Amino acid sequence: MIDKPAGLTVHPAPGHPCHTLVNAVLALCPGLSKSNDLTRPGIVHRLDKDTSGLIVIAKNDFVREYLAAQFKSRTATKRYLVLVKGRLSPEQGIIEAPIGRDPHHRRRMAIVEAGRQATTQYRVREYLDG
Repeated sequence: MIDKPAGLTVHPAPGHPCHTLVNAVLALCPGLSKSNDLTRPGIVHRLDKDTSGLIVIAKNDFVREYLAAQFKSRTATKRYLVLVKGRLSPEQGIIEAPIGRDPHHRRRMAIVEAGRQATTQYRVREYLDG
């Protein structure tokens, strides 16, 4: 597990060939799981560039496939703590909607008809002054 800071790209891509989490991890552990995608060695799941949080990196193919299957089958639970501007109403609920690339902002995800079905449970933890 690595605590990825916001602003760090996870894997090399057009426009980000270096200074990624994968580059740093490969420098420390060059024998990481390569699987079928050589640009994502050891990467089990995705975490957006501007999102901070824990990301799972597998050292071998068996573990990567085992953990990736848990994320794919949704038996792994992901929890996020999010700072939101404004007040949510209702203060807790469930959002079930298909998520995919925002057609107007390709770097963002949005609710889109052709997206992948997603379920999000949320609750307000606290309101901050201002």
